[in-house]
Amino acid sequence: MYSVRHRGGSDDGTPPPHVFAVAARAYAEMTSKGKDQALIVGGESGAGKTETTKIAMRYLAGVAGTGRAAGSGDGSRTGVGVEERILRVNPILESFGNAKTGRNDNSSRFGKLIDIDFNVDGAMLGARIRTYLLEKSRVVAPTDGERSYHVFYRLCAGATTDERAELSVPRDPLEFEYLAKSGVVDVDGVDDERECDVLRDALHAVGIDALAQREIFRVVAAVLWLGNVEFVDRELDGEDDACSVAPGEGTKAASTAARLLGVRADALCDALCTRVMKLPGGERVTAKLRAERAEEGRDALAKAIYSALFDWLVARINASFADGGINAGKNGGDRTKRASISILDIYGFEFFEHNSFEQLCINYANERLQAQFNRHLFKLEKEEYEREGIDVGGVTFEDNQLCLDLIEQKPVGVLSLLDEQCAFPKATDKTFAGKLASEVKNPRFSADKRDAMRFTVSHYAGDVAYDAGGWLDKNKDELHPDLAAVVGDSDRSMTQALFAVMRKADDDAKTERQNSLNSRFKKAGKGKDTVAKRFKTQLASLVARLDECSPHFIRCVKPNAALVPGEFDHSLVLSQLRCCGVLEVVRIAKAGFPTRFARHEFAERFGFLLPPGDGHEGRHDRS
Repeated sequence: MYSVRHRGGSDDGTPPPHVFAVAARAYAEMTSKGKDQALIVGGESGAGKTETTKIAMRYLAGVAGTGRAAGSGDGSRTGVGVEERILRVNPILESFGNAKTGRNDNSSRFGKLIDIDFNVDGAMLGARIRTYLLEKSRVVAPTDGERSYHVFYRLCAGATTDERAELSVPRDPLEFEYLAKSGVVDVDGVDDERECDVLRDALHAVGIDALAQREIFRVVAAVLWLGNVEFVDRELDGEDDACSVAPGEGTKAASTAARLLGVRADALCDALCTRVMKLPGGERVTAKLRAERAEEGRDALAKAIYSALFDWLVARINASFADGGINAGKNGGDRTKRASISILDIYGFEFFEHNSFEQLCINYANERLQAQFNRHLFKLEKEEYEREGIDVGGVTFEDNQLCLDLIEQKPVGVLSLLDEQCAFPKATDKTFAGKLASEVKNPRFSADKRDAMRFTVSHYAGDVAYDAGGWLDKNKDELHPDLAAVVGDSDRSMTQALFAVMRKADDDAKTERQNSLNSRFKKAGKGKDTVAKRFKTQLASLVARLDECSPHFIRCVKPNAALVPGEFDHSLVLSQLRCCGVLEVVRIAKAGFPTRFARHEFAERFGFLLPPGDGHEGRHDRS
């Protein structure tokens, strides 16, 4: 499929559309004009966005790779150049950030933007990865019929004999409560044991040696063992409203998790079962928790540790790119950056039988990117053609601004009302759903008259019914300071590093909130930091970055809903082409010119062809 004749495309457009051709155009425009480019890969969940991103990266590595090793001095990375490292990050990010869902066996549960820098000769210098909204809830509660993150199953299948003994990892993932909830272990065509070896090789390629890998797997195992910590309500010190870690298997799980994290087992159990409260006068009292509250704290700790591990890995990967660039410079080559190509691979539009807060955030991101698509390929193009006097007829497109207003508008957008409810101590998911039903007046919104907890949003890709249950807790995403303090007291360097990641994230959130309070949008910064606020800020930053680049859109189309090869569902494909505006893009493109140059670009490219003026040597100066 990816033959040589496709790789560079052609000027007259005769070869069929191809990922290599789009990447080639972006690379050519970057090298000739020195302008940053962006490959924006979109489509439904399961349409092939992640694989398409890897194909584009392989092309760029092939045409722009330096071919030089980036040795670290100890021989551990000899022969691994920066372009190879860029390719080798995929198994790492997929292991820790992808999972099997009902629509995709390798679904990205986070978004990523990969910025690849090039020098004046068009060779790769290095890269940076930015990530967006990892789906933390999947760590502790994967949906029925789905899996949690791949790395859990790969560790169980591929752990060595020594690792099984040291990390207490069984071969059967269903022995862990977090993984047993969904009942799914295997993925068709995937060998988790082999993929574990691939993961180890990829970690080594980006400079994470065997010792550091053991520490990473130690944290992964600790997260799983936390899920096996059970609690029982009991009378303690004459109080009924209290719990303790269940004796037997619960105590064993708590001791194992504590050992793996390098913390005291009694301190972990105390932090899970009690809360230290600070009274207005400065006095501190210890409140005992019931089992249900202790389980919530346990899950919050597991999610926080896993999220910090993911962020730590991304930081290490980015550091390896920078280190590779320095070493590549020692081996020769121009270190002057000319421009970059950004590749966006973000979760696709989702609609399941049960849709929650995560699906709204994912679909909100897709609405934002669809607006970007509309702006570049409809609004700006149409305005350009109208200025040039080109009649594009009755070209129309699905403007999704109403849906964006519904989700993000203040003070009565879905996310704004959610943040407002999170600021009230007595608010519940039910009061949030009631607020939506009574205050939202938008044609893209409808409340379910039979179920007060459900509401429907009409997205550009179709209607999605959401269940408001659990939204406040997911949006708050709180980890009590007592639990964070236990992590901070660890005697293991990796756990300490993860605590530093947690602290930095918290400090960044406080700084961002303070900046908002000091800005002209002061009201928008009130209240505690929430997932919704952070995600809106991330999306705004992403759109600003894309606006700095020349965009190249790649729209992945899902051929069938059964995830099988060789089947082409015409109605499904046509609906995707219609709702994402591809058919109208074709119409407006046919009405215009195949290429356009700004005046200075035309003069730069073709000015030397003009004949010299008679006695006027500067007549055709390119300026």
